[in-house]
Amino acid sequence: MDGPVRTPSDAEIATALEAVRRIGGDVTEPETLATTADMLAEAARLAAPALERIADEMTGSAQGGPAISAVHDAFLACAVIRDRAAAHLDPVLGALEGESTAKAALLDIAARAQRGTRLFALLPLPDGRTPVCVAAPARQTLAWPLSDAARREVDAGPRAVVVMAFMATCLQQFAALLQNAFGLTAAEARLAATLVDAPTINEAAERLGVAPVTVKERMRDLLEKTGATRRSSLAARFTELVAGDYTRTHARAELMREAFGLTRAEAKVAEAVAEGLTTPEIARQHGVSPHTVRSQLDSTLARTGAHRGADLARIVAETCALAAWTSGGEPYPADQRRLIAATRLIVRHDRRRVAAADFGPPDGAPVLHFHPNLCFRWVRRAFADALAERGLRSIGYDRAGCGLSDPAAGHHPFETAAEDAAAVLAAYRISRVRLFAGLGGAAAAIAFATRYPDMVESAVMLMPRAPSEEPVFAGPIQRFYSGVLSMPGTGERFADALRRTGSTRFWRWLQSYMLRDVPADAETSRDPAFLEERLGEMNAAISRGVKGLYAWEQAYKAGWPRPARVGGRHWTIVETAAKPFKSTRSVQDTWAWLPGARFVKLHDAGRLATHTHAPALAGLLAGDRTTLGSVRLTG
Repeated sequence: MDGPVRTPSDAEIATALEAVRRIGGDVTEPETLATTADMLAEAARLAAPALERIADEMTGSAQGGPAISAVHDAFLACAVIRDRAAAHLDPVLGALEGESTAKAALLDIAARAQRGTRLFALLPLPDGRTPVCVAAPARQTLAWPLSDAARREVDAGPRAVVVMAFMATCLQQFAALLQNAFGLTAAEARLAATLVDAPTINEAAERLGVAPVTVKERMRDLLEKTGATRRSSLAARFTELVAGDYTRTHARAELMREAFGLTRAEAKVAEAVAEGLTTPEIARQHGVSPHTVRSQLDSTLARTGAHRGADLARIVAETCALAAWTSGGEPYPADQRRLIAATRLIVRHDRRRVAAADFGPPDGAPVLHFHPNLCFRWVRRAFADALAERGLRSIGYDRAGCGLSDPAAGHHPFETAAEDAAAVLAAYRISRVRLFAGLGGAAAAIAFATRYPDMVESAVMLMPRAPSEEPVFAGPIQRFYSGVLSMPGTGERFADALRRTGSTRFWRWLQSYMLRDVPADAETSRDPAFLEERLGEMNAAISRGVKGLYAWEQAYKAGWPRPARVGGRHWTIVETAAKPFKSTRSVQDTWAWLPGARFVKLHDAGRLATHTHAPALAGLLAGDRTTLGSVRLTG
């Protein structure tokens, strides 16, 4: 956005708000979307304060974004309370039946929630842990990710209250998850899981049966491996692993005000503590004295029930996760269980975190996926399964600023993507790899093959985007896309407002409209299983990737010079019936300079070729001559 920031008029703010609300409502016709796209473009020209107003209006105590049903079952536990009695307790909470104090606390939380809207509280457990829980009358929980048994009890009769607790640290699986995700030893993983909710170092040592000095010594290695700056930021790192693709939001401070009645200053302190800042750092950031920060921190601890900063950081992280899963009126299911199990968080030398996902098989020949814009470490099940059948191991990763990967301010996005890819392969101890690049992932794949040519065995690029080419969508969607991209700096906040007010009806229609031209795509867009996976992926991506998307688009528009040397024995370029980019040259003219370039056309495939034609693409990556013989070579 060029020019000085100005205060928008009430009419301009109304225009922006109406654009967001229409997108979240019944926008299911091309003409209506076209009108909304024009409104969005107008909204894009407004100054930042308009978007601040939009974000504030969309974050009310009873409002929020679509609930995220894509939750690993083990990390949440539900209780259904009716007539001051437990009508249902998920297994983890079932242990409270014999604990009068803890059960009384649960019933008290439910009673308070019965009188109002969504309520956050700490649930004291017999072992001293205090997970965050959220409670609301049953009528407000239609989109909450409840267990099947809990949902049946909710539907059984009126006057029920649902209490949902974030229980990750209470479960044995949590340590195993941390061990896999951060490359920890078993002892480090147990320590990590304990430190998240142990009130003190001494308490953590007692639970582990070791001396406090041993905990302090091991904690140094733990911080190094996780990229956390101090113990207080471990909770956010670990909770994000379960829910972070959805819960990163600018509204954390506002959420803490809603949940625990904090003042604005206290909420900002809570947010800073969750980020791992020290008292002097918070004082410098907020322009106040350390004494003032300590006073605000003391009052924040008292209001939240936290024992100290590390406990407060955990409460902030768990509250954000619960808020994401219990907001709005429609769920966004996705294959999150599979994604969490495959995720690895890699800390680079500059302490930037890069998120990757290894979908196996462990002994397979590795294929590194370079995803298109606004997509990340997901490798869709159909494609990963087809590759596994060929003995190939799928590895995806989040680009900087997307998913769970940290931003890389001031660096060229293609070069950063290449360096991050190398860090991922080093963490997995892979020295040679095959590349798969879809659409806008082509630039990152070529950058990697240029910087690390000896690591590349071969490559397949599906509908690759060439330098300076612009994406092509159906008319109104093109204007919608351009409107979002026209808001550097504020587009991320606007996209977050869109995400939190969007409806599955709109996103489902958008997919069917975009994918209507190729029969294979149109048929797939009607498949409920595929659509649920797609919707969950889109929702997570738009939550985290708009800033990165803008940088990626700018880099493509600037173009890049043809490299002198690119690794790989041969590069296979795959066309389909879809034409996703504007181009004045043929595919052969554009990419013939790549090593061993060969060109393939999948005539009946479209934008969803990795789903509809997964076996054929897997055969190309495996170098199968039979596959090459079964598809048309175009050059």
